[in-house]
Amino acid sequence: AQSSIQGRLQLGMQYYQQSDFTRATEIFEGVLKDDPMNNTAYAYLYNSHVQLEQYDKAEKLANQMAKRDRTQAMYEVDQAYALRKQGKESKALQQYDALIKKLAANRGQLMMLANAFRMRGEFDYAIKVYQRGRQLLSEASAFALELADLYMATGQKPAMIDAYLDYLHAAPHQLNYVQNMLQARLADEDYGVLRAVLLEGIQ
Repeated sequence: AQSSIQGRLQLGMQYYQQSDFTRATEIFEGVLKDDPMNNTAYAYLYNSHVQLEQYDKAEKLANQMAKRDRTQAMYEVDQAYALRKQGKESKALQQYDALIKKLAANRGQLMMLANAFRMRGEFDYAIKVYQRGRQLLSEASAFALELADLYMATGQKPAMIDAYLDYLHAAPHQLNYVQNMLQARLADEDYGVLRAVLLEGIQ
């Protein structure tokens, strides 16, 4: 049965890669029927519904999975994301905010929720998770590299530099790494920004 599921997953992935989302949907639905907690089938089925703009079906699927497993934050994020795609903006954002509000001082849980937001391109919410995580863990430099990546992705260069400086404060031996990352990620015209952030840090 397991090898049959693997074979069907491979076939479904082939259809997905060929952008034949209708066929992919049929296969992944079948796999989930036989193996209800198969996360690979879930992820591909959810994404197939999104590609086909079947946002109501994506929401229903995420809702079913959330009821089966309350430990996985990604299902609730996916549910809210599907609501957002249906134009139910305030309901979706309420759900996002509620997820952040109920976070505990648990590094693994924080990273899981941030990654779930990141997977859906909800970078601002991933940033909020890490910022809340810093408060909960009472660690001013926690998640510095993750935040640096997210600030880079959202074009927030001064905040990205700050995040790298936070990291450097916690790990002074990583000076070369931080210098290399800043060189790679900053254009010539950004060096004024770097100078301003460094001067502010010195003051």
